Amino acid sequence: MKVVVSAGPTREYLDDVRFLSNGSSGKMGYAMAAEAAKRGFDVVVVSGPVSVKPPADVRVVSVSSAEQMHKAVMKEVKDADYFISAAAVSDFMPAVRVGGKRSSDGVWTLRLVPTVKIVSEVVKRFPRVKVVGFKAEHGVSQKELLSRAGRRLREYGLPWIVANDVSVSPFGGDFTKVWVLGADGSVTSFCGRKRAVASRVWGVLLSGAPRRR
Repeated sequence: MKVVVSAGPTREYLDDVRFLSNGSSGKMGYAMAAEAAKRGFDVVVVSGPVSVKPPADVRVVSVSSAEQMHKAVMKEVKDADYFISAAAVSDFMPAVRVGGKRSSDGVWTLRLVPTVKIVSEVVKRFPRVKVVGFKAEHGVSQKELLSRAGRRLREYGLPWIVANDVSVSPFGGDFTKVWVLGADGSVTSFCGRKRAVASRVWGVLLSGAPRRR
């Protein structure tokens, strides 16, 4: 069985020096990849810039931007069984990238445009692949977190989505708390070190794709 995992942040360059990004460390994505490899799966990680050491027996495709991640995922996922969308892909990119290094003088007004929604594209183009979404929020109630994750699950037609609050389990930490929502309305929560949580999440995924209510 082939598993494709996206992990880490992306960088959207304003010029050749500056970029927009986020604090994702890639640890949860790599934990999901390591656990899949432990279970004997053929694993590919499409990774943004991270300092995490790749797990053994996992092939890593390194990318930088959301566009690069999109192209790499589409190439790898076409013959995959699972796509674990754990990367914190930038939602916006500059409408225009300036060559070289822009002068720091004056005011710089940026126009941002949306990046491609990789999860949505995978669901549309490869309906056979079991797609697991990730939804990170910050400083919201548990009720609101689950509500937003549930809306995303239904919007994209996912079998599962993993939700977490990065104000509770910050980017870069070794511990996390997540909720796994299924298309059948099931909700399961796990808390602990990311590798242990990844193992328990995989337990849910391998129990069978839930049917929509």
